[in-house]
Amino acid sequence: MRRRVGRTAATAGAMWLALSWSAPVAAQETGDPEAAAADDGDVVPDEDGPGWFVGGEIELPSRYVWRGLAWSDGPALQPALWAGAFGLIAWTWANLHLGETTAADPTWEIDAGLDYAHEWNGLGIEAGFDFYAYPGVEDAPPTGELHVKLTVPRGPVTLSTEHAVDVIEYPGAYFGEIAVALAHEPADGLSLEWSFALGWGSKTFNEAYIGPATDAINVARGGVVVQWEPLDLLYLRVRLETSALLEEILREAVGEPVLFVAALAVGSEWAP
Repeated sequence: MRRRVGRTAATAGAMWLALSWSAPVAAQETGDPEAAAADDGDVVPDEDGPGWFVGGEIELPSRYVWRGLAWSDGPALQPALWAGAFGLIAWTWANLHLGETTAADPTWEIDAGLDYAHEWNGLGIEAGFDFYAYPGVEDAPPTGELHVKLTVPRGPVTLSTEHAVDVIEYPGAYFGEIAVALAHEPADGLSLEWSFALGWGSKTFNEAYIGPATDAINVARGGVVVQWEPLDLLYLRVRLETSALLEEILREAVGEPVLFVAALAVGSEWAP
């Protein structure tokens, strides 16, 4: 069966926090992106310490969408927990469909991963392993991906590229993405981020998750994230995103090639 995967903005943001704390202060001054994340933005880490942190959030998206593919007909509940130190972060994330769904996929998904982030000459480098499981669903075997992400922040603009390859259930299934993001902070505790990305998949990836065995530039997506931090240990996030499959053969293989998601999240992160 075709696997679903999800990583929330919270886990991505926590990786940025790990990255900023694993790098020297001089390197941080090149400018970190204001990613839609669990970073409360007020913590000043000890340069000589481990910079450890813990956090969690719950997001309610209108649909579960991954890499341009819909894996739910309606809303979902997606909690996440993470902890990090010394540039490492361990995280877990889950998805639960709310209400009835005709999606041919398990209601429950539980993911976990271990990632490492480092900064070198202004280049952010992230690498790790993500494991995906579907408890109690016989035709949804667990699997996992190795991934690497390179990020170049330049003031309010951030360029990034991420590459993932399956190493368990669908060996060699590869998906890559290149993205640009623009961040703005109009007021204390309020941040906005606009982003646009292009993603492509190998024929093994597309055969496993969509059907046609073809290499393709799969999807274009864009969105905006607004995050408000009313308290030091509390943030609220609104995420709006749209995506469209680009390759005609892929568009014909799915029911909805163009998707829209609106999501609301509440979370907290704490660091000494």
